[in-house]
Formats: sequence, structure tokens, C-alpha cells
Amino acid sequence: MQPKSDYVALNEASVYKNAITFGDEDESTSFQVRGGLDDSQNLPGSCHILPPPSQSQRRGGASQPFPSQHQHANFNESAYSLDPDASEFSLIGTPPVLEWNAHSIRPLDKLREILANAGGNRKPFVSLLAVVIDVRMPSDTTSGKVRAGWDLADKSGALLSLALWDATAINWSNAIRRGDVVFIGDVSLSKYQEKLQATPMDAKSQLQICYRTRAETEEDLLYVFHEEHANLSAAASKVWEQVRWYRKAYSRS
Repeated sequence: MQPKSDYVALNEASVYKNAITFGDEDESTSFQVRGGLDDSQNLPGSCHILPPPSQSQRRGGASQPFPSQHQHANFNESAYSLDPDASEFSLIGTPPVLEWNAHSIRPLDKLREILANAGGNRKPFVSLLAVVIDVRMPSDTTSGKVRAGWDLADKSGALLSLALWDATAINWSNAIRRGDVVFIGDVSLSKYQEKLQATPMDAKSQLQICYRTRAETEEDLLYVFHEEHANLSAAASKVWEQVRWYRKAYSRS
């Protein structure tokens, strides 16, 4: 039996202890219960994870109003304040900080064309906004590396496989949850066994969890923002387009 790599051995407890499996016959998969990592938990060599959209706005000291404790299990993003005298601003919360250009996003159904136009063996870099549909957690390969895989989808209906390696495989997979709307910046596009595949590149690619559709804890509320902000920001508008599409396409009967 091949020994575990340093990456997995060092992080096995923090990565796998929170993994759960959904028992539904049509969606059995393992992924993390908690999302987000402290800087102290990031491994050297991992691609960067941007702050949550609601946490990063606290840099100036402003606080985000959140629902009361009893609302967490069935969070409604419109219920930011229960105070009848609260201002409209506190009812919808402060604007999210989405640290990427909305015009840089490439729809998943256009990626084959982008790769074909690159020509030869060139691997173009693209930025994506998509929903995490499934996660294959980090595991050792026969070559001694650590590999994880995500299945992504967006409102175009197209699917894309994301291959993650070593520190990035562990850090990113430990941060996300199925149903998260994620921005993934500057990933390499290629074909693997005739299938389209994207791969984060060290020190270049970025991840931001832009919206958590399955918010269950107070920590999860760092990854949600009111739909009204979609009318005020191009990036927020694109995020909410994916939220609406995912809820309609993957809602349970």
C-alpha cells in the first residue's frame, strides 16, 4: 500500500472529519459540512482563496446584519433584520464585495470554442462563474500527488470538470460545499481523454465562494447577500442569475 503524501497526512483530520454523505439514491456524494479556511490552515503552494463576499466588507469596520439564531436552519436572505424601525439599508444588508470583473466571466458552453481557437497545444486561461454540483474529495494518486475533482455547471446548462492538485486540492475542496456559486479566476483549459477540463494554476488562479445556496450556520451567512444587490452590481447580478438557475434546475420535488 502506498504511503500517504505529506499533504494528505498533514491535513487528513481537518479535511475529512467534516465530510458527510447524503443518502439519497440520486445524489450520494461526500463533501464538507463547513466552508472556509483560516489563513493558518492554508498549505504552502495553494492557489488563493478570496474572502467571503460579506466578510471582506468588514475591512472598514462596518458590520453585516444577520438573521437571529432561530432563523439559521431555514435561512431566508430577505430577513436580515427583525426591527420594524430598521432602515431599508439594514433590511437588505451591506453590499457584497465581489473582487472580480463581471465582464471577465466565460460561460461554460463557450469553452470548447475558446480552446479550439487557441490552436495547437496552447492552454488558454479563463475565468468562470459556476455552481459546484459534485465534489470528489482529495486522495492520493499512484504518482504520489494529491488529486480532487469538482463538477461545475452554469445557467447555460453546460458541465465542466475541474481538476485540482496537491495543496490547492485540499484547501479549495475543504472550503466549498455542493450548491456553492463560485468564481474561479485564471484556470487553465485543456482536454483530458477528449473531455473538457479546467485546472487551477499555482499562484495564479483564485477562488471566491460568492453565494452559499445551502446556508445552515452563522458562518454560512458570510456567503449570502440579499437579491436586491443584483440590481446594483454587475457581479452580484451574475451571481444571482446562477443562484436562481440552480434553485430551479436542482430543486427537489
